[in-house]
Amino acid sequence: MAWDDDSGENFEPYDEDGGEELPCPSCGEPVYEEADVCPHCGDYIVPGRRPAGANVPRWMFVLGAIGVVGTILALLIM
Repeated sequence: MAWDDDSGENFEPYDEDGGEELPCPSCGEPVYEEADVCPHCGDYIVPGRRPAGANVPRWMFVLGAIGVVGTILALLIM
């Protein structure tokens, strides 16, 4: 969220101590570890929450990969 004032100067947020960036648990974009809210998606950063996609069972990824390979083979055979 940008700060809008009448001075016409634009100030970008910066990190004075060079803090570490971690991926947002919701969208995966890099966010400073001290942040409470992700500036990209607006979700609150909850400590201990797993990254996006971590809640999906592995078998769903395998099934999706098989579907993609099957579709490609079907298109090549035609």
